[in-house]
Amino acid sequence: MPDDSSEKERRTHSGAEVILKIDYPTAEDFLADYTHDMRDSGIFVATTKSFEIGEKSTFDISFPGLLEPIRARGEVRWRRTETEATDKEPAGVGIALIFSSEKAAAEWKHLLGQIENPPSPKAAAREPAPPFRVLLADDSPTVREMFRYAVQKFHRGRLKGQRMLELVEAEDGNAAWEHIQEASFDMAIIDYYMPVMDGAELIRLIRKEKKYSSLAVIVVSQGSQEICEEVYTAGADLFIKKPVLLNQLLKSLELVMDRRQR
Repeated sequence: MPDDSSEKERRTHSGAEVILKIDYPTAEDFLADYTHDMRDSGIFVATTKSFEIGEKSTFDISFPGLLEPIRARGEVRWRRTETEATDKEPAGVGIALIFSSEKAAAEWKHLLGQIENPPSPKAAAREPAPPFRVLLADDSPTVREMFRYAVQKFHRGRLKGQRMLELVEAEDGNAAWEHIQEASFDMAIIDYYMPVMDGAELIRLIRKEKKYSSLAVIVVSQGSQEICEEVYTAGADLFIKKPVLLNQLLKSLELVMDRRQR
């Protein structure tokens, strides 16, 4: 972790904002402070400066091998004063990270994954792995939000940052079909009852094309036994009847991917 000689602080003209410039000797030193007490939600900053609990700050992190400093924003959640410090636990503050969007949080996670598991020289010379691309097709924004959360959780647990996640959403079957023709997808989670084109018709279009044979299709929808049989006949990998619990959806994603990789 950096000491006070490598830590530079300045306040903006308003007197309220604190910008920390922290230079770490190595990437390992940064990771040690990042994981120190804060797990994967923040960073420990060694400093003797005075901070208030709840105070928000912006900080730039740099270390050898990093082309550009990492800019992040956070809120002070706890502090350890000089009188409370020990040889093993220096004075400083624990800052919980604040992200402006899910994309910003994903980019931070991806960067940490690269730092924690740097590619070998041979791996670095290879082409980067394509993104894990998933299509979410449902006319309900609330349902798509649930799908999105489930896929993000599945992606973190299954791929562990080895491939970036890319989510594409569609409000009707026709828009979903257009997306499929424009890009290569690993998985499609769709509803049966969609405007313009229903789920079964969409699946039939997908299965007509050999180039989409590796696309895993999961239907999550209300419907009768006849609907279930129709989507399986069309070529769906799995039908899940609504309402569906998050854990059930996660297990279903695992099941389908395991089948596809056999």
